[in-house]
Parts: sequence; structure tokens; C-alpha cells
Amino acid sequence: MFFVDLAGRKDTVRILSDLQSAYPASEQLQWALGEANERVVRRAHQALESGDAERLGVLMTEAQTLMSRGQYYDAAAKFSSAAVANPQNPLSQMGAALAMFGAGEPVSAAFRLRRAMEIFPPIMETQMAVAEMMDAATFDDRLAELDGLLGEQTPNDSQMLLLLATYMHASAGQEDQAKAYAQRLADVASDALMSAYAQFVLTGKRPDEQTDQSAD
Repeated sequence: MFFVDLAGRKDTVRILSDLQSAYPASEQLQWALGEANERVVRRAHQALESGDAERLGVLMTEAQTLMSRGQYYDAAAKFSSAAVANPQNPLSQMGAALAMFGAGEPVSAAFRLRRAMEIFPPIMETQMAVAEMMDAATFDDRLAELDGLLGEQTPNDSQMLLLLATYMHASAGQEDQAKAYAQRLADVASDALMSAYAQFVLTGKRPDEQTDQSAD
């Protein structure tokens, strides 16, 4: 058994088709969705049943250690287990987003990022300490790959990828690139959350903060 946060929007048929195609040829994927996944989900389930916050903290710490070693799929599994045990913790979703990004899975990373923002919207103001969580060269390579995806023909998941690109460039301190993507995101945003994040990057304020100040 494994858990996937679809956020109610992902194409489930496509996910299963892609997994089925990749699974036979990838020993790492077989391990991540098999032995590793079973072990970490069992531990998270035990923590959930016992209300053991300390054990959840251990899962998060182990995930961060795996990130620092470049074991991104393993780290994503740990962060995902922490998210299962405590669905309202946005930090586990953010960690999973960066882990999936490092693993070269930008769409999955984007859905994790969005989920974190749904749980706690002010987290959109927080920039990940990327340099402390993953190899800088890997981050740069993944960011270049993401830029390439968005520079080509518009993909089906362009809105989610624009969200991810905006956030990752902002986290890297690349303000101009982040704002360029934020403007593109604002132009295609189909819901309030996407629009709110785009406006935050462009103006430095969330829409609710602008409304509050106007009322004053």
C-alpha cells in the first residue's frame, strides 16, 4: 500500500499508467513503492495511533538526513509518512515537495507545495533553506529542467509547474525570475490560492493583508 496526495486535481489514470510503465525498469522505484514504503507507512501509522509526536519528529529528522545524502525518493517517503500521521502539518508537505523536486518529479513536487499552502496559507511567505536541505548542483539542475519544461510547448500541468517555478526561484533568491513566473501564473490562475500566491510574489503582500490594510 502507498499514499499519494492527489489534491483532487491530478489525472489518476495518467499517474497509474506512468507508474505501470516505469515500475518494471526501475529498481529504485520498486524499492520506494515496496519495501521502503511499507516500512515508513507502518511506522507513521503506529505514531498516528499512539499520538506520538516525538516519533513524528524522528520521521521528519530522518527525512532531512536522507535529503542531505541525496536520497530524494527515500526522503519523500519519510516526509509523506509524516504527512499521513499529521495531515495538518504543512512542513511535512513542504519537505516532500523539495524531496520530489530533487528526485526530478516536478509535478508531484508542485502538488505537495500546493497542499502545504492549502493547509496554512501564510507558509507561502516562507522560503525553503534549499542550500541546507539538498545539494546545490542538483537544485540548479532541477531548476534548469523545470525552466526548460515551461519554455517549451505549454504542458498540461503548466499551472502547477508555474507555481513550483515561482516558489523555487524565489527560494533561490532569484527575484526577477520568480516575478516573471508569478506574472504568468497570475494570468492563468484558476483559483484563489494560485492567484493569491502570484500576487504575493508580485506585490510582497497576500490579498488578505492588502484588504486588511485598506480597511484600516
